[in-house]
Amino acid sequence: MNRTQVRIGPADGSPFDVTRQADYVADAAKSTLKALAERGLRVSVLRQAPSHPSFDAEIAARASLPGSNLYFGMPDLSTSVSLTEVTQRHAPIDDLFRSFAAKGLVTYIDTWSAFCSGSRCDMRGGLSTDYVTSTRLSTSGALSLAKFFADDLKRAVTHAPLRRNLDS
Repeated sequence: MNRTQVRIGPADGSPFDVTRQADYVADAAKSTLKALAERGLRVSVLRQAPSHPSFDAEIAARASLPGSNLYFGMPDLSTSVSLTEVTQRHAPIDDLFRSFAAKGLVTYIDTWSAFCSGSRCDMRGGLSTDYVTSTRLSTSGALSLAKFFADDLKRAVTHAPLRRNLDS
């Protein structure tokens, strides 16, 4: 599958600087959240599932077959990553959305308890993994987030603009 990279640039028309992508994303998020808040909308952001840079379900499936040692160059697979490592990798975006949550602009829904213990984040191993790629969830992985959506939807029903629409 080919993926096209998306780059967000400065809104003020100043020259594009690829080293400032994080700033451009933060500015775009702030401006979007401001526009939504002005319309009385409540925003929830689901924290991305912890990334596992050394995992691919297709390779894991091949590695589990008899004779997998015959594949030349079979990459090492990791079905677990330290919580410290993945927390550091996700820190910039987590910091951004936590700051929005602290200002009341969003509800930042932390999903990691579905995937992580106090020290490790696991794939749930084998062919029953919750991941397809290092960051893309399988059906079982997506279903493991249902509880988080349900909890957030319960909070949404208490949001005044939504209640007014439900009551009318």
